[in-house]
Amino acid sequence: MKQRRLAWAGAAVAGLVATAIGVTAWMDDEMVPPPSTAGSPTSIAPASRTLQPLVASGTQAAFVDSLLGSNLRHQIEALLLEANAMGDTSDPAVIRKRAASLVTRHFPADQAVRAAALVERYIDYRVALVDIRPPTDPSDPRALRSAIEARDRVRSNYFAAEENEALFARDTELDRYTLARLEIERNNALSKSQKEAALREAEAGLSAAHRAQRADATSYLGVAEQTAAFDTGGTSDQARYAQRQATHGDAAARNLAQLDREERDWQTRLGDYDAARKSGASEQELQRVRGLLFSEPEQLRLPGALTARAQAAMRP
Repeated sequence: MKQRRLAWAGAAVAGLVATAIGVTAWMDDEMVPPPSTAGSPTSIAPASRTLQPLVASGTQAAFVDSLLGSNLRHQIEALLLEANAMGDTSDPAVIRKRAASLVTRHFPADQAVRAAALVERYIDYRVALVDIRPPTDPSDPRALRSAIEARDRVRSNYFAAEENEALFARDTELDRYTLARLEIERNNALSKSQKEAALREAEAGLSAAHRAQRADATSYLGVAEQTAAFDTGGTSDQARYAQRQATHGDAAARNLAQLDREERDWQTRLGDYDAARKSGASEQELQRVRGLLFSEPEQLRLPGALTARAQAAMRP
């Protein structure tokens, strides 16, 4: 059954565009994929709407839909994260019931009925994404374009145009940029200088917010690569600080040193818990150990962190 193919920890299709450019996520930033639902897709016919005057022009006035704000997707994802925190399950009836019970904690009372219906369709949409095969080579612009178009068709099946705009408008610009960048990089007819000029032109087409986001992501990737090299080489704390200070400045070097300490502490606690698991301790004892070692938010990260730890241990 489809619901057995899903896990709360993350979607199989997440992060492919992030791999390509380090800025945006592939399908969405799918943090909480819900389980499958039975039956046909929920209708996208919009319910009655709460509209607020925006501006008057002559005898006509423009209105804004108070539900379909720029924060809509974040609200839905936060609701699903809270539903996940109530306990793992693959039963669609349980997920729907939880989501319905949480709507008024994430949306105003006058939006609750429409929001509940939209959340149900969002759950169906997230399930439908699992059936889309991600491109084998995410750096192939033709394959990526085909997959994005398939995703967009799924969106149009579950959401009205204005809902699509509120939920996903910020993705569209990054999708266009990603495809343009890949096409430029794969175009062997362009010289290096021509490619650099074309890439600058493509990036100039991004909004100011997305340009800043890309600059932050690029900077982060550079820091991450440097830290990975330090870890591989066993670089001392003093040498790390000196190199980071020269590259990123004193404040960043201090912050990164603190992150190093926190990461080492996290890995130590993970190791202690993993050892307790492998010792044959009872579930009651493991629950006690989790409570001693990890905060509640950290406990939500445990399954993914333990999987990553096991995979890293298997690498040559």
